[in-house]
Amino acid sequence: MKRYFTFRINGQLLGIEIQKVFTLCKDLLITRVPLANRFIEGIIHHRGHIVSVIDLRKIFDIPNGNRISFNHLILRSRSGLISLLVDDFLEIEEVNRNFVRMEIPRVVKGIEKQFISQAYDILDEESLLIINLEKILEFKSDRVS
Repeated sequence: MKRYFTFRINGQLLGIEIQKVFTLCKDLLITRVPLANRFIEGIIHHRGHIVSVIDLRKIFDIPNGNRISFNHLILRSRSGLISLLVDDFLEIEEVNRNFVRMEIPRVVKGIEKQFISQAYDILDEESLLIINLEKILEFKSDRVS
């Protein structure tokens, strides 16, 4: 059985391996970084760490909408702590043999499919997409914000 922390981006249910989750925070002051890649929202100072903030809406090429607050999913990665901006925090989902694993190309279209490692059909009309944090961190964009 695998355990994933789940969250939403633009209504889509996403998850990440629970062991990567460091903490959850809301509305931390984000300092912009000049000439950063377009998906880098900036940096935050959290518990003595300088943490880069990645906006998943920009990675997935989803319009920002009217976001007035920021939910930070702070994760452990090979390169240190990283914050992903997400729309909503949800819960821990335990994926067992009863969950139907789906083919990723059938579920996701566009650039974001390269950032998805697995997909599960968990409810009648909903799928859980597991993001690959290391692929997101390796992504290079030549566009700056």
